[in-house]
Amino acid sequence: MLSRVGGEIWVGGEIWVGGGGRVLIFAEQGKAGHSLLHMRQDAEKTESGASFPPFRIGIGYDVHRVEAGRRCVLGGIEIPADFGCVAHSDGDVVAHALADAILGAMALSDIGHFFPPTDPACEGIDSMKILAKSVAEARSRRYAPVNVDITVVAERPKIGKFVVAMREKIAGVLGVPVDRVGIKATTNERLDDVGKGQGIAAHAVCLLMEI
Repeated sequence: MLSRVGGEIWVGGEIWVGGGGRVLIFAEQGKAGHSLLHMRQDAEKTESGASFPPFRIGIGYDVHRVEAGRRCVLGGIEIPADFGCVAHSDGDVVAHALADAILGAMALSDIGHFFPPTDPACEGIDSMKILAKSVAEARSRRYAPVNVDITVVAERPKIGKFVVAMREKIAGVLGVPVDRVGIKATTNERLDDVGKGQGIAAHAVCLLMEI
């Protein structure tokens, strides 16, 4: 349902973006008690002079081989296992993929630029600090996370009973409600090194909005 109030655009039940300008979205209460999305068009110019909505999308990927006797940390949660990822940091592929997604959405360098594997200060670092750094870089440029979706690819360990804790941990770092963090797991059907249980991988997608 579309209607106009005072020259501004009201949209009920769906998000509608048009006009090539900045779209400000906030909730209003309709006459019949229905929640409406109020979207106002304001001009926003990029460095090139083009106009875009105030959203950015990023995708990230990380993979590490595993080794016996190491901690297994995924999404900021230590998972009981007799093996873990080999890495200069704590090897949290979930945090690394998500951090790269956020940095990529901002067209910045990847996490290796901010946390070089040759830097002794980064050895064993908590990857939630890496994730927090990516959020800080986005916020310093007036963007913040809206929601994220993550897929963990591993033959083992099984992470089902740890997903809630992982979502809560990540939501706290991002500064979003838990229902804005999606985490799911799959296997690689015994294909390639990850499928043979020799590594763990993660894919992440994020949506950022101008603040």
